[in-house]
Amino acid sequence: MEVNNPGLIKKGNNAQEIVREINAEALRIGYDGKRAAKNLTGLGNYSRWLIEQLSREFPGNSYFVYTPKVKRAARIDQFFNLKNVFLKLPVVRSFLWRNIGILKDLNRDRIKLYHGLSHELPSIIHHTNIRSVVTIHDLIFLRYPQHYKFFDRLIYKIKSRKACKNADKIIAISERTKADIIEFYSVPEDKIQVIYQSCDDSFKKPENEERKNQIRTKYKLPEKYILYVGTIESRKNLVALVSALSNVDKAYKLVVIGSKKNYFKKVNRIIQENDLTNRVMIFERMDFSDLPG
Repeated sequence: MEVNNPGLIKKGNNAQEIVREINAEALRIGYDGKRAAKNLTGLGNYSRWLIEQLSREFPGNSYFVYTPKVKRAARIDQFFNLKNVFLKLPVVRSFLWRNIGILKDLNRDRIKLYHGLSHELPSIIHHTNIRSVVTIHDLIFLRYPQHYKFFDRLIYKIKSRKACKNADKIIAISERTKADIIEFYSVPEDKIQVIYQSCDDSFKKPENEERKNQIRTKYKLPEKYILYVGTIESRKNLVALVSALSNVDKAYKLVVIGSKKNYFKKVNRIIQENDLTNRVMIFERMDFSDLPG
């Protein structure tokens, strides 16, 4: 891949290792910002953390985040306050803007490199002079199709397969994902680089005991517990964790943080059947600033 920056894609353990060798010429990099500008979990966090780390490590570049809408939230507002990160809304709004119309905006902004942060790229970006990278987080909708509706599987497959075909480079967030891309989409191995996901800086340093005690008191947390953070849905397999709790030292409780989907009914049934009501604590929401503690 050539974008005037040798070694642009590197295997590493965080976002800043995506770019290793930047020359004197600043890059104008565009991003699919749908998740960064709207989601406060999962792919939204990944998108913001990656762009934020790059913006700090390589402040000479400009980072343009394209999204049809933006959610008002403190973490999102803080992200867009970074001096070299720019929110870009559609010049002309249309249903297919993220797929086709965005290309006019990318050219207008003189974007040299575009990164699809979650499985998709504009459909004909490979026919432009804009180099492209796509991140594939997983292909579990193909590996475990029973956890997805047919129409959702079809859309995910069409978008991700086309993105893998058209991208100049593919980022896989794990070796397992890389292997699945090769198996399901027959992509050459040398087109894929594994770059592990990063996390918010607040998780990179331990909280002091006073802060941890404050959080424990606020949520009435036990002294010993197993922590699960994630949406309560079938593909996360919380049922297996709850079922295993009976075999764990009774001094430990299970603390679950995540929004409830229909799958929660099955989880709750297992809790009741195994008499674990007093050992499982469920929070649908928790302040993000409290999670590191």
